[in-house]
Amino acid sequence: FNNNIKVSQFMSKELQNLLFITKNSMINFFKKNRDLEFYMVLKKYGYRFVIEHIKVERFYRAKEAINLLLSFKKYKGEKVMDISEIQKQVIKKLDNSDYDKLDAEKFFYLAGQIVSYLIAQSEVSDKKADLYEPYLRASSVRKIKKDIEFTFFKYKHKIRVNHKRFKNAMSLIMSYEGDEKPTKYMESLLVGLMSENIFYIKKEERDDA
Repeated sequence: FNNNIKVSQFMSKELQNLLFITKNSMINFFKKNRDLEFYMVLKKYGYRFVIEHIKVERFYRAKEAINLLLSFKKYKGEKVMDISEIQKQVIKKLDNSDYDKLDAEKFFYLAGQIVSYLIAQSEVSDKKADLYEPYLRASSVRKIKKDIEFTFFKYKHKIRVNHKRFKNAMSLIMSYEGDEKPTKYMESLLVGLMSENIFYIKKEERDDA
């Protein structure tokens, strides 16, 4: 409702712009329950809100934003990722050394998981969110794979030699031959980046879930 939204350390120029673009649709939804316009705005700008929160290191807000987006899509009858099932299937594939190729949804989810895990290996105490930047603006599968490979060689000394799950994940990602546009699968990539990381889940924990 505020028309005087100013750029500050808490409000980036991009976030200010997004709020100005979408505020009328949001007001119409929350005040008048007009959900169609709000739905179209979420589809067009929703991921930009998530990405902007990641860029300024507000990861909790990023998770809230993607949760709202997925929940509203489900409310409108769209098919959305079953995150728990995708996680379960991917872990099973990695633990069983199943090298059958990934489908696009699992590729982008697993790529996000690998990126999140690799960036966590950074020894810099203040992990700037710009480490995610190359992946968020990647224009091709090839670029994502190239950046993952670069980041892996940067932090490989921090990863256990016998980390079977991670090694299998890297093999699957690097052997992927699809050429889908990352923008089409941004949901899967962002869920991979934001959700619980499979490389920290112990096998017995997953078996008990």
